Amino acid sequence: GAAPCDHSDCEACTAAPGCGWCAERHTCMQGGDEAPCNADECANSMWMPHSCSAAGVACGTFSSCGECTLNDDCGWCASELRCVSTDERAHACPGRDAQFVGSAALCDEGLGAPGWNGGHAVLWKKRR
Repeated sequence: GAAPCDHSDCEACTAAPGCGWCAERHTCMQGGDEAPCNADECANSMWMPHSCSAAGVACGTFSSCGECTLNDDCGWCASELRCVSTDERAHACPGRDAQFVGSAALCDEGLGAPGWNGGHAVLWKKRR
């Protein structure tokens, strides 16, 4: 039979249990909430286990706090120094020390650094 994650579009892929979409490769593959089964095949920042929003695809491609926060649907995960979708923030920016920076002004103040305030502040982006 077909492989369990043999889906050619993101919506069908993320609806299938145990599957997720790799935005980088535009392919469906097996994996869990946190990461794909084969980490060599897809970067965690490009892994979308539940969501197919365009923002989810775009956020992982930004490499700086400033670039990331210019997109309303993205926020900078300072604890991991990467950009994540606001929809995926709960598991995309993990840990007690997670920091989610939602505005470019905060990036400029150095809040995008992992050690800011002992790593305990979480700055949620205000929805318009």
